[in-house]
Amino acid sequence: MLVTPTGRERRLRFALLATCCLLLALLAVLASKAVPLSEAVRLRNALHFDSAPAASFEWTPSSRPDDFLVEDAPADERLLQAAAAAGVRPEAGDWANALAISSYLTEHAEGKGGIDDGLFVVLKKIREGYGACSDFTQAFIGIASASGLFAREWAFSFDGYGGDGHAAIEVFDRQQQRWIYLDVFNNFFVEDAASGRPLSAREFRDALKGDPDAIVIRKAGAGRPGFACEEVLREYYRAGADEWYLWWGNAQLRREGGSLQAGLRSIHPYLARAYASIVGDVPDIKAVASATNAPQRARMERLRTTLITLVLAIAGTLILLVGLISIVHQIDREKSCE
Repeated sequence: MLVTPTGRERRLRFALLATCCLLLALLAVLASKAVPLSEAVRLRNALHFDSAPAASFEWTPSSRPDDFLVEDAPADERLLQAAAAAGVRPEAGDWANALAISSYLTEHAEGKGGIDDGLFVVLKKIREGYGACSDFTQAFIGIASASGLFAREWAFSFDGYGGDGHAAIEVFDRQQQRWIYLDVFNNFFVEDAASGRPLSAREFRDALKGDPDAIVIRKAGAGRPGFACEEVLREYYRAGADEWYLWWGNAQLRREGGSLQAGLRSIHPYLARAYASIVGDVPDIKAVASATNAPQRARMERLRTTLITLVLAIAGTLILLVGLISIVHQIDREKSCE
C-alpha cells in the first residue's frame, strides 16, 4: 500500500535537501577562494597570520618567545648521517657548519622542480637535483637541528602574503652572538661592503630598502648560483622587501607527524598539511609590520575572519545535515515496521 508522506515528513525532506544545497554552496565558496594554487597558499597563510614590529624579531634562541615551535624530538639518524656527509664538525663553529650544510644541499641542485613532500623524501630528492626554495629551507632546518644549530625560516611574497614568493634561512651564530641570513636555494649570503661582516635578515632587508650598494652578494658554497645575473637577484629581493614574514617555529620532525599524517601525505601533501594545521603542528607566520604594508596585512586579517566564518558555517551545516538524516532515517524505520 502506498503511504502518503505527512506534512512533517515533507518539511523534513525539504529541509534535508536545502541543507545539502547550503553545504554544497559553502564548499563551493571555499573552493573558489583556493584557486589558483597561490590562493590556496594565501588561505593557509591567513589561518596562521599575525604581524609584529621589526624589533620583535630580534630575540635570540636563549630568549625565544614561548610560542615559537621548537624541535623537541631526538635527532633522527638520517639527519645525523646527512650532517656527517655535509662535513659538519662541532669545532668548526656555527657559521662554517651552516655553510657546509648549505653547500651539501646545493651541490647537485639542477632546478628540476619542487618536491613538496615529507622531510626525508625532500632530503633524498634534493641530492638528485630537485627542490624549490621551501624544500631547501625544510632540509636545511632539519639537518641544522640535528647538528645543534638554531635556524629559522624567513619568507617574503610579491602578492600580499600569497603563494608567489621566496623562502630562505637565518642562522644564529653562537660564536658571534648574532643572526646571519643565508639563501640556501639561491646559494648566497650577504656581506657589509665596508666591513665584510655577514648580515642578518633585518640588515639585508634594510639595505635593500635604503642603500643597496652597501651590500655584497657572496656565493655560499658548492652548486649553481640561483641567479645568473646579480642585478636580477637584487631586483627580485627589492620587489618583495615590504612583505617579509617569519615562520614562527622550526620543528621539522614534529611536522612530519605520525602514521596518519604519512598516509595523508601519500595521497596528497596538502591533505597532510591541512591535518597538521588542525592539530597545531604548523607554525604561525608573523609579518614584519610597517606603514607601507598595512593594506596587505589588513586584507589577510579580513580573509582570516572570512575563512573562520566559512569553516564554522560548514561545520554547523554538517552537524545539521547529520541530525536531519538521522531523523529521516528513524521515521523511515518506524514506517517500515508498521
